[in-house]
Amino acid sequence: MPRLHAHHRTAFVTGVSSGLGRAITEMLLAEGVRVWGTAPRGTVIAPFRQTGFTALELDLDNPAAARAVVASAESAAGGCFDLAVLNAGGGLFGPFASTDWADWERQLNALVTGNAALAHRLVAPMAARGRGSLVIVTAPAGDFQAGLAMAQPALAALAATLRAECPALGVTELRCDWLRTDFLKHMPPARILQATSPDGRLEVAWSRLRRCVETAPPPTVAAEVLRRALSSPRPPAVVLAGTPPWRRRLAKLFVWLGARPSVAD
Repeated sequence: MPRLHAHHRTAFVTGVSSGLGRAITEMLLAEGVRVWGTAPRGTVIAPFRQTGFTALELDLDNPAAARAVVASAESAAGGCFDLAVLNAGGGLFGPFASTDWADWERQLNALVTGNAALAHRLVAPMAARGRGSLVIVTAPAGDFQAGLAMAQPALAALAATLRAECPALGVTELRCDWLRTDFLKHMPPARILQATSPDGRLEVAWSRLRRCVETAPPPTVAAEVLRRALSSPRPPAVVLAGTPPWRRRLAKLFVWLGARPSVAD
């Protein structure tokens, strides 16, 4: 199998300070790809073992500033990235009705508007050049995570739409199941359980969410799945990562029935 460097010399990856974004960055660097990776302002990105990495500060909840960061990075990369991976996001846990709407709005602005603004900026030069690859990462949402539950289908729809509109490009949705990352550290239980629900459902949902993450496979599993997909001359529309075998078989049945264009694992 040829190294990704043969087709993807440069890559733009968001959310690289930890978890899946860091695993994907390590995989790309090991394949000889130069990576421009982002993290929110003030976040420390630990050094990578491999060379070829450039760190960028980018806040998804400020789409205009985020697009400016991409424009500057594109100039440094030679005018256009060969590959872009939109992975960054943030979690919010709480009852939809009693959580401040400003919190939901901030999360949706980052996950949907912020990622769409980046995709718009990144895809335009790829389409003009006639080649390039875009990966949009989607993830599961548990109970009391209304923001993620709303945002993930929107991102999946964006990937499907761009794939139809830009047939010369490789546009893939990396559909992840639960992965063992530090995702929950951004939603500390002390803060969450201040709003203890009278019937205990909030605590039960938080415990279930924690078990899902703590017993899940590491993000390197998803990074390897993505490596195999990107090594294909025509990456599939949907790539499943961290998904139990029975759910992969069910997803492929949906593909056969025409619900999805193509799925790989």
